[in-house]
Amino acid sequence: MKKFICQLLAIPLLLSATAWSGFAAEEYAPQLFTEAAATHQAENAQVKAGVEKRMRYTGIDFSLLLAPGQLKKGQAIDFTLAPKKGQSQQVTKFELKLFDDVKYILVLERAANESPDGTTITWYGSLEGEIDSKVILVSSDGVLSGNITLADGQSFQIRYRGNGIHVIREIDQSKYGAELEPVEQKKPDPADPNEAMDALDTSTSYDTNGDDPDSSQYDETGSTIDVMVVYTPATRIANGGTTGTNTLIDLAVAETNTGYGNSSVVQRVNLVHRQEVTYTESTAPNSNSTIVFDDALDALEGTSDGEIDNVHTLRNDYSADIVSLFVHDPVTGWCGKSNIMDTESHTFENQAFNVVDWDCATGYYSFAHEMGHNMGSRHDRAHDSSDGVFSYSHGYQDPEGDFRTIMAYDCPGGCDRVNHWSNVNIDYVVGATNYGPTGVIYTATNSAANWRSLNYTRDTVANWRPRWIYVSSTFAGTEWGLSANPFNTISEGVNHIGQFATDPRLYVAPGTYTGAGNEPITISKPMTIYNWGTGSIIIQ
Repeated sequence: MKKFICQLLAIPLLLSATAWSGFAAEEYAPQLFTEAAATHQAENAQVKAGVEKRMRYTGIDFSLLLAPGQLKKGQAIDFTLAPKKGQSQQVTKFELKLFDDVKYILVLERAANESPDGTTITWYGSLEGEIDSKVILVSSDGVLSGNITLADGQSFQIRYRGNGIHVIREIDQSKYGAELEPVEQKKPDPADPNEAMDALDTSTSYDTNGDDPDSSQYDETGSTIDVMVVYTPATRIANGGTTGTNTLIDLAVAETNTGYGNSSVVQRVNLVHRQEVTYTESTAPNSNSTIVFDDALDALEGTSDGEIDNVHTLRNDYSADIVSLFVHDPVTGWCGKSNIMDTESHTFENQAFNVVDWDCATGYYSFAHEMGHNMGSRHDRAHDSSDGVFSYSHGYQDPEGDFRTIMAYDCPGGCDRVNHWSNVNIDYVVGATNYGPTGVIYTATNSAANWRSLNYTRDTVANWRPRWIYVSSTFAGTEWGLSANPFNTISEGVNHIGQFATDPRLYVAPGTYTGAGNEPITISKPMTIYNWGTGSIIIQ
């Protein structure tokens, strides 16, 4: 039997009276979905062949939902706790009619405004009476995207199709295709870091004033990976417009972070920007062609090929460590392609790009999968004998064929992909059934420990486009703007601060700054300038 764990998001309902704490089956339950007028039904977007088992159009009663303006950017509400004084009262349960024969009670657990521009709300919850069910929904300005997954592998999606119409889809996850093999980026092999694994912060610092400053006070610690997602016009059209696409992207981010939490992975993805770019997908001549993803990855990575070169300016402006491009490819079965970091290196930042089909990005975890390659992770050993950034950087297939982790390809007899990164210390449990560990210990010859690999590379990845830049006039080595490799002129430091970065900082070491690059300059973008060494603010 195939089993699957996913995450679901619940949406809070506004009431003028008291919050709903529960109700009997015969009591009235507010319904999120409304009938879609036949005259306004949207065209269903072309999706991967065979994936959609059935679908129906629906409307959404947004008068029941908390609007983004009622929850400020960065704020969250835990609905398992008693509401605070003055807090909007929320219905925590409501009826969810997916199809005539599929009805559930959705239990709301948490809501958060996690979007980069504060325009969406993400809801997390589960289905009453369904052990290990998960729900994630994202709402914004009359648009909703969401995933609902049950422990038995049943999977449902809510997607926007335009003109106020949404579609509810029952999904057969086994019909999704594979992601393409990543593009190799070989580097010299590093020393085996296994003995140092317990000390997850591997950053070093440059002695600027006789006292070696503790870089852990200042460096980005690797707990946050800043990601920018851009998308094609065809992707926007398939998702009913810009807002529909934005909610889908935010859903993919929320789902990815849930997977990290499931797997003892320390890092979290922080979406810094999403934007449409001018790019038309290549036309696939047949269902096996890889041209859509081959060409898109080349265009995304290229800096002067005239395709989407502005992506690199955007990346610098928003200090994005990784860039993902969502494309629309209903012809082939492929789901994505990316570059892989074979050896942990700051220089890989020039290759930290991936391409994902929007229909695979969330619910099948291709967004997380392709970023995993950028971070040095590889497929399962049955399909990939090469090493990633470490020998153990592999995904995992359950020997009995009951499940596979995010980086793994399909089992011989078929198995659901679950929202876990390979980790021998965490079992895959559905209700009372334990299907065993989700990985193999990193010292074994058949090791599969993506969680360990991610935890080790996170400091490097988080500083591919650092929001905090360092300058020392006496440094003469390779300059990256990091504490171990600072720039040696003020102008370099200022120029590398992202125009729209979150909490941008410039750390300047005490010293004499003269000559080219240290002339008086005008600072026209926000930043806080610190004394590197004392940590005191110079200019704010």
